[in-house]
Amino acid sequence: MFTYNDLLGYMKRALRNGSWFKLPRLERALYRASLILAKMKGKILNADLITQLLEIIEKLLTPKMRIMKLGFQKAKELITAYKKGYLSWCPELLEWLTDKNYIFWLGLKAQNPLLHY
Repeated sequence: MFTYNDLLGYMKRALRNGSWFKLPRLERALYRASLILAKMKGKILNADLITQLLEIIEKLLTPKMRIMKLGFQKAKELITAYKKGYLSWCPELLEWLTDKNYIFWLGLKAQNPLLHY
C-alpha cells in the first residue's frame, strides 16, 4: 500500500539526488500517474501497480540506501538467531544492532562478502 505522501517523498528524494532523470520516460509517466491516483483515492491498493512501483522505487534508491536496506535485512536475521538462542553467547549484539554504523557495515558485508576488515 502506498499513500500520496510516500510516493511524493520518494520522488522528491530522487529529484534531489538526480536518479529521477535516469529513469526511462515510461516509468516516470507511470510513477506520476500513480502519484495523481494516490492523491485522488488516498492510497494505492492494486497489487500489480504496487509491484511496478516497488521496482521503480528500487531504481531510485541511492547506493547508501541500498546498503542500509541490506544491513537491516541482515540485522533481522541476527535478531531472529539471537531469540532462538544461537547467539546468546554475545549479549552485546542487541546493542550493536541499534547502531547505524554497525548496520551499514553489515550491509556492506552482505553486498560484498569478499570485503575483509
